[in-house]
Amino acid sequence: MRAQARSFALFIASEMHAVTVSRVRRFVTETLGAGPAGEAAWIAHWTQEGLGRLEAMLAQRPDPFPFCYGEAPGWADLHLVPALRNARRFDVSLDSYRRLLAVESACVGLPAFRAARPEAQPDHAG
Repeated sequence: MRAQARSFALFIASEMHAVTVSRVRRFVTETLGAGPAGEAAWIAHWTQEGLGRLEAMLAQRPDPFPFCYGEAPGWADLHLVPALRNARRFDVSLDSYRRLLAVESACVGLPAFRAARPEAQPDHAG
């Protein structure tokens, strides 16, 4: 399970995170000339590709844990919650990802996850 959790988290970090980074988005919009609509389509496409892969990874688990890979949150969950937050930030539909949303639901009520939200940080700009 530990290797699966690492694989899950590293997929988010290496394959999905860069899509939402401002300098990458700026390159797509300005240098490639995609404009705002092209940027939104690009983000939605790659985010949905990534989320689909993550959903498939969870579908392969031997047990339907409440968290990604266990009865308690771990490394994979710490990466999933912000990835879903980013998807919402860019208006990416999450309707097809019931397993991911179930894990997120199990996480977001926990004190550590609530305390880690950007809005809970003293330097959050809003």
